[in-house]
Amino acid sequence: MIVFVELNCKVSHLALAWLASKPGTSTVILGASKPEQIVDNLKALEVIPKLTPEMLERIEAILDNKPAPMVCHGLLHRSTQ
Repeated sequence: MIVFVELNCKVSHLALAWLASKPGTSTVILGASKPEQIVDNLKALEVIPKLTPEMLERIEAILDNKPAPMVCHGLLHRSTQ
């Protein structure tokens, strides 16, 4: 089933929630030209608790673009993605 349908949200809410759930993310900038868009974008906050580790794995599998761990000076560093 389509992830945003399962979560009962808009694709935009899922995208914003996914970004906000990433480790190391301190801010998600909401672009809006109307006040109603800000209110709608904030509904992403309701989606974040629904993003279980299993759901995030499914999303990562769909995207298939997770960065590889970085090696720096012989040490393995985990990406914040």
